[in-house]
Amino acid sequence: MAQNFYTAENLGFPFHYIRELVMIVPATGNRVVSNRRKLVLVLGGTCRHRFEKERAVTLQRGDALVVTSPVTQYYELLPGEDAARLHALVILLDKKCVANTGSEFREYRETSQFIETYFQENAVVKNVMDADFFDAVAQIREEAELQLPGFRWRITALCAAGLVRLARHLRENSAPETSGIPATQRGVFLVSRAKEYLLRHLTYDLTLSDVAQHLQVSNGHLAHTFKRVAGQSLFTYFRHLRLEQAKLKLLNSESNVTEIAAECGFSSTTLFCRNFKNYTGLTPLTYRDAFGAKTEL
Repeated sequence: MAQNFYTAENLGFPFHYIRELVMIVPATGNRVVSNRRKLVLVLGGTCRHRFEKERAVTLQRGDALVVTSPVTQYYELLPGEDAARLHALVILLDKKCVANTGSEFREYRETSQFIETYFQENAVVKNVMDADFFDAVAQIREEAELQLPGFRWRITALCAAGLVRLARHLRENSAPETSGIPATQRGVFLVSRAKEYLLRHLTYDLTLSDVAQHLQVSNGHLAHTFKRVAGQSLFTYFRHLRLEQAKLKLLNSESNVTEIAAECGFSSTTLFCRNFKNYTGLTPLTYRDAFGAKTEL
């Protein structure tokens, strides 16, 4: 059983739909038969997962599953647990991907060949989702919730960028090389490192100097570069990052609002609630209670 928070269907090729949900894993575990190729990005929670006839692997925040078809998946509890939740973004690929490997349309043919090359086997990809990946998920969620004109194109583009990043991770099986970065890209790399640092320190009362010192740059250089590359100040981004993490915790845990406020770095529940409503238009509890349809992972 799972709670489905939103779905965006009829996306552009090679995607069919995206769906954000929380799977409830009972003591008996969950068995899922998958008939379509898909990606499962783990946004929160922990459980054991195994493909049929393969050993179990612990899934946790930041991991991804590459699921081919047909295959049977098993979601199981960690030792000593009575139940578990797994919060995930599911990206279902278009069933025409394989058929289009011989398409007369170059774009369809090349896309299908790319997927066949890098996503032909079931795989558990550990720790693939960095701060930029979580940023993309937050943008996908916003597009799916607001459904502004062109939202399907925007979601398709964000999913395509994630697909490329995951393929490169599978090919290299390591973090990308960071030495010898061209001068034109150093600002992007600096901002990416800053985002990673902020993501790992959500509960800390950070100053600009703290972040700049960790990155070994001046306060002014960090502030100017972050605003130029990210389009917002570092601490506006930090506040939004905390609120996005609060969204995840509201959806994938039973923690109360006071606990979530503290876990996401807010000094008081009142401050958290005010910021959350300004950011989403809803109170934290209204946001949590607004979803509830059932689906499967």
